[in-house]
Amino acid sequence: MTTEALPRCAALIDDNLLFTSQISAGLAKLGLAAEVIGSPNGAVERLAAAAPVVILVNLSSDRLRPLELVRAVKAEPRLASVPVVGFTGHTEQARIQAAREAGCDHIAANSAVTGDLHRVLAHLL
Repeated sequence: MTTEALPRCAALIDDNLLFTSQISAGLAKLGLAAEVIGSPNGAVERLAAAAPVVILVNLSSDRLRPLELVRAVKAEPRLASVPVVGFTGHTEQARIQAAREAGCDHIAANSAVTGDLHRVLAHLL
């Protein structure tokens, strides 16, 4: 009996359809399946079940409460070592600082995540 290995997974916490489709396509080019989480409800459990190699978080989404989710991810033993990449506008200095304090391992500009995802993730994977 042969079993095929599941593709490595990257989790994307985002509720912006444009970003979600662009980032998912970029992840596919890197050989990563995208697990998209568009709601904070049950997000940590879904993340733990997906066993992602990296978690990308849209820091600009107020509805998703991204900073709370980052803190919860870092507090969850099954996810604590998974790198978390937050993305937002490059001029959002207060948001960037708050994301670092919440536990983001790396912060990238929206344009970098949608246009050069390979470079953003290269040092994390």
